[in-house]
Amino acid sequence: MGLGTLSGLLKVNAPPMSEPSLRASVSYRPDIDGLRAVAVLAVLVFHLHASALPGGFLGVDVFFAISGYVVTGSLLAQPGLGFGRLIGEFYAKRFARILPALCGVLLATSLVASLLVPQSWLSELSDKTGLYAYLGLSNWVMQSNADTYFAPRAEFNPYTHTWSLGVEEQFYLLAPLLIYAFMRWGQQGARARLLALGTAGLLCAASGVYFVQQSSRQPDVAFYFIACRFWELGVGMVLRLVHQAWPPRPARSSVAAGLSAGLPWLGLAGLAAALVGARPGPESWVWNGLAVLGAMLVIQAGATAQGRLSDRLLGSAVPVWLGKRSYSIYLWHWPVCVLLRWTVGLDSALTLAAGALLTLLLALASYRWLEVPLRHSARLEARPAWARILIFALFPLLGYQLSHTLFRHRNDL
Repeated sequence: MGLGTLSGLLKVNAPPMSEPSLRASVSYRPDIDGLRAVAVLAVLVFHLHASALPGGFLGVDVFFAISGYVVTGSLLAQPGLGFGRLIGEFYAKRFARILPALCGVLLATSLVASLLVPQSWLSELSDKTGLYAYLGLSNWVMQSNADTYFAPRAEFNPYTHTWSLGVEEQFYLLAPLLIYAFMRWGQQGARARLLALGTAGLLCAASGVYFVQQSSRQPDVAFYFIACRFWELGVGMVLRLVHQAWPPRPARSSVAAGLSAGLPWLGLAGLAAALVGARPGPESWVWNGLAVLGAMLVIQAGATAQGRLSDRLLGSAVPVWLGKRSYSIYLWHWPVCVLLRWTVGLDSALTLAAGALLTLLLALASYRWLEVPLRHSARLEARPAWARILIFALFPLLGYQLSHTLFRHRNDL
């Protein structure tokens, strides 16, 4: 956090949150899209050639932190809505954001995997994982199995990457309630506001402690379980709530300005160290924490307008372009990698380049013709929230049935 934010936190007797402060605008942050680009490229490189970036799997942790921050901001931007309408709009927007592209990838992968992947020990969890991914529960399938994320069967399961979407969707069950409590209590005074923040902070702390404990005891649970991953999304949520309660401002003194200007570079350095230095193991939680902390420092610096140099780096045209398409890239990259492993292999420079190119082409097609049109459809947005929720809920229900049919008739195909 910047010094301005920290000093604001010490003012426990600050005046009650007023309506104008609750209506603080959520301006577009190109640096956050650039940070998404860093995260998705790290994951892509790791899955194509792990030794090239040993900690690239921590890109998912960065995604979690960003998501917690951005989703919280989207809810805080609608303070005038009652609880029912606020929650309805939230889930309608989340369904539109996640489900069409996810279901498209799952269905296409189900078809190709049914044709190319044989029934064997390596693939015995794949069908179940793919079906549960439609329901946002693939992480439960993975954590109930003895294999870890880095085990051979996970690397040959074309749906393994959907565990992170399961964690995020489960986070959405609790986060809106915490954010709504903050919005309501924040109008009652500083103590009520701190109570809401404290509740969210305690949940993050409990989740972090549990994550550290399970990292050495049950690494599969530590990796996949929402209770172990809540803190990563929760840290982003808490930071955004702090920004809402005490809007960050540029530091006034030259010393404080210099310290604040160094925040994004410190954050990027920490993130780079985690991506290069991390290794799977019982002590990897240290690297998880460093990656999340690095992402938060970058976001904090951008909020105080002190990270101008990093803004120009992360907010430039190429990172922003990649960041906007990062969700589609993430969805497609893993099935492409796994299906290449099952067929021609993923060892030569040619197959690695083909995997990267095929991922990009499929992601661009998905983004252009599936993700954007349904997410920003004027006809859909004109409908009430409950109607949009029902419409988008048809995607996983229909996809589940189609994939289930494909799996049942694999031999016929």
